[in-house]
Amino acid sequence: MDLMYAKTVLYAYAHLDALAEQIDELVEKKALSSATDFSPALSQCEKIIGLTRQKTCVLALKLGARTALDKFTHKELDWFDYKY
Repeated sequence: MDLMYAKTVLYAYAHLDALAEQIDELVEKKALSSATDFSPALSQCEKIIGLTRQKTCVLALKLGARTALDKFTHKELDWFDYKY
C-alpha cells in the first residue's frame, strides 16, 4: 500500500463512524424529501443507492483498517493515537 494512502486511512479512521452516520442522515432526508422532489423517481433512487454504496465502502474501509490495527501491540496503538 502506498504510504500516502496508509496515512490517509489512519487520519480518517477516527471519523469513519461519524461519516457513515452522516450518510444515513442524508439518505433519510433524500427519502423523505422525495415527495416534494419532482425529478424522475429513477434518478432519486440512483442517488440513494449511490449513497448507500458509499456507506458500504466507508464501513469496509473501517473494517480493513481495524483488521490491520489489531496486529499491532498496545504500545504501538498508543503511538498511532498520538500521531494520527
